[in-house]
Amino acid sequence: MQIQDIMTKKVISVSPEMKMCEVAEILTSNRIHGVPVVENQKIVGIVTEADFFTKESSLDFHLPSYIKFIENSKLAEKLPEDKESELEKLMSATARDIMTSDCVIFKTTDSIEDLFDFFKKTNHHTVPVIDEREFLVGVVTLSDLIKMLKV
Repeated sequence: MQIQDIMTKKVISVSPEMKMCEVAEILTSNRIHGVPVVENQKIVGIVTEADFFTKESSLDFHLPSYIKFIENSKLAEKLPEDKESELEKLMSATARDIMTSDCVIFKTTDSIEDLFDFFKKTNHHTVPVIDEREFLVGVVTLSDLIKMLKV
């Protein structure tokens, strides 16, 4: 059995320039753990829920820091000048700023066994799937594997 047999073909993806607040809305409204970042039909990265909580991005976008910043700014009538630029930076953060660019990608013809081994050894929940042209054609998740077990 191959990945193409169980993958989700209706893929939700985002562009590298999509604002982080929009990416967060896509993840939450669709109840998904990660979303591929696509440019010219090719995967350039992935944004997962965990990316909102790490400080390893080029922007240092960190959701807990962002929330704290917003809470603190609501306490002040007017933001100090030095904080205005910080807020602008946070508000203009994009998918490219926090995505994992060296994400793991599977091919449609890869085996379910390889996928199972990958999920078993990592903390990943979502993996993009490409075709022979290296175009994004699907995603496969832990849920897809679990559904396969029900059949």
